[in-house]
Amino acid sequence: MIGYFFPGSSSGRDYNYYEGKLAVSRDVGVVSTTAALNYSPDFIRGSGDALYASMGASAPIMDTGFSVKGSAGYQWIDDEVAFGAPDYADWSLGVGYDLHGFDLGLKYTDTNISDRRCNDDCDATAIFSVSRSFN
Repeated sequence: MIGYFFPGSSSGRDYNYYEGKLAVSRDVGVVSTTAALNYSPDFIRGSGDALYASMGASAPIMDTGFSVKGSAGYQWIDDEVAFGAPDYADWSLGVGYDLHGFDLGLKYTDTNISDRRCNDDCDATAIFSVSRSFN
């Protein structure tokens, strides 16, 4: 179960929501693969049921500490008007690096949405991330 909360957002915009996620992973040689389904019964902005299916892969780049990563997914939304955009596909391609237990990432991501209703929110973008897992 995953919860998304947006402190300070207007309560009338209904941005907060929960979703469940089911994922499986498998290593195929040096490539790590993942397939996942996310489901929300009350998606963002009161847009009803939503289902997101995705697949991803990651592979090390020799012994450099770098890896190449890619993903693709599809989002189905019950009430597209409330959501503000139609069902859509997304994809990303990027690199990762392990730095003393921190995972650094840089990826380019885009969707197939060209609908003007989402203004600049649907444009392609680069994302830098830093994460750390604790056992």
